Amino acid sequence: MTATTTNKELHENAQQMCVSSHLRYTETRRKILETLSKASCALDIEQVVANTKGLAQSSAYRNIEELRKAGLIAAMAVASEPTKYELSDQLAHHHHHLICSSCSSVSDFELSGDAEEKLHSWLEAVSKKQGFSMTGHSLDIGGMCSACS
Repeated sequence: MTATTTNKELHENAQQMCVSSHLRYTETRRKILETLSKASCALDIEQVVANTKGLAQSSAYRNIEELRKAGLIAAMAVASEPTKYELSDQLAHHHHHLICSSCSSVSDFELSGDAEEKLHSWLEAVSKKQGFSMTGHSLDIGGMCSACS
């Protein structure tokens, strides 16, 4: 965890986000978020279930979707692989992804503050020109990882 530096802060922030989305912050949802906060990369449903004690797969699907709708979890589609999930930027740190089109590996990266500001400004300008009201951004870059190239 980076932006949310402790488990206590993670769960306090998650509780507040659930309340504002009219969603109960149950023990199951708490466990799912804890699993994602400890993961070194985005996880698919099977990985979440395997790493969350006492979590049934049917419960995982339902709860992950509710947490995603409430903005606590971000979903990432990776080629023909199952959807992967990670903590949203509101609970973790803002970052971007490098996605390998061969092995489907996902690597996180961060831009410097200056580069992030320039990217955000450029995206806002593009959005405005299209009559679109931007509320945030994420950048997924496709290509080949060093192991596959």
